[in-house]
Amino acid sequence: MQLFFFVLVNIFAGIFQGIVGFCQGVVATPLSLTFLSKEVVFTGMIVAGVILNSFLIFKVTEPLDRSTFKPLIISTIIGMPFGVVVLRLIPINGIRIVAGSLSILLTLAIVFARIHAHERAHVVPIAGFVAGILQTSTNMPGPLVVLLLTSSGIQKDQ
Repeated sequence: MQLFFFVLVNIFAGIFQGIVGFCQGVVATPLSLTFLSKEVVFTGMIVAGVILNSFLIFKVTEPLDRSTFKPLIISTIIGMPFGVVVLRLIPINGIRIVAGSLSILLTLAIVFARIHAHERAHVVPIAGFVAGILQTSTNMPGPLVVLLLTSSGIQKDQ
């Protein structure tokens, strides 16, 4: 029954992500945490995110900005094990506080910050590493990556 509700929540979150373009984890994670353990939820959300985001591959029409994408993905993968450690060490209420605070701070930064092209090469690996930690500890890597990409002036399809 819990698996059924988890799948149902992720279908709802996937529809929401299809409309907005992101936020699958922001919608599904809190709902799923009401009836599943944090380890199960975050692991399941990674799998659901990979499945949902794999459909975007066919929607992208522009070539990727490889100078940004490659270091971002590599540093994200490197950061993910550190997020697992954070997930195991910090109680769920602490993770909720950190996730909420980061959401507010990163949202403000998205509105006000600008990263110039010559700064991007230094910022991308750091942002990717932190996004990897956030992915496995809070299931919310998106705001940081959105901040990086929007403030850098990179087009959506790139």
